[in-house]
Amino acid sequence: IQKKFLEDLYSVMKPGAYVEFKTDHYGYFQWATQFFNKGPFEMVFYTEDLHNSCRADENFVTHFETLFLKKRQPIYGCLLRK
Repeated sequence: IQKKFLEDLYSVMKPGAYVEFKTDHYGYFQWATQFFNKGPFEMVFYTEDLHNSCRADENFVTHFETLFLKKRQPIYGCLLRK
């Protein structure tokens, strides 16, 4: 995640569009969410356990996510809105 990337992404998105961010690395998640809070997006959802959250049923499970879930590693996630 870099400032320029987020600024470019924000500039091409339609108002009300979302960016979904998720990771298995807690330290990276903490750093990224602090970074997001300083940027142009509004964070409308935050969880430290995506698969036991209110958005679990809406989540698209990636290949890497499946691998970490087998290890019982929580998936951290947030939803950002323009």
